[in-house]
Amino acid sequence: MPKPQTHDDYLAQVAPAQRELLTQLRTLILSIQPDAEECISYAKPAFRTTKPFAGYYASKAHCIFVSFSGTTMKTCASELTGYKWSPGGVQFAAANPLPEALIRKIIATRLKEIADTGK
Repeated sequence: MPKPQTHDDYLAQVAPAQRELLTQLRTLILSIQPDAEECISYAKPAFRTTKPFAGYYASKAHCIFVSFSGTTMKTCASELTGYKWSPGGVQFAAANPLPEALIRKIIATRLKEIADTGK
């Protein structure tokens, strides 16, 4: 698989069911943070303002939403019940998509971390 240069390049390489989920996530992230710059970080689609604050990618069995922080998901842990998650990201699939309110909270938490710490 060639290294993607854009979000569209990445999504073109993803299975159709996952592409649909990730495209919906992409649209939501841009509606939450319209001034975000789309970029590629670690060969995966990401969004940044001054620092990366959100990203996504697909694996064979699920999709992953990442925050580019080791603390954001921990801060939101009480709301991640029912999802497999780590400090770096949360897994989801069509059968158990991430609620918009949760995505908004994760992004708001991450943006606050960036504003407070610069990291």
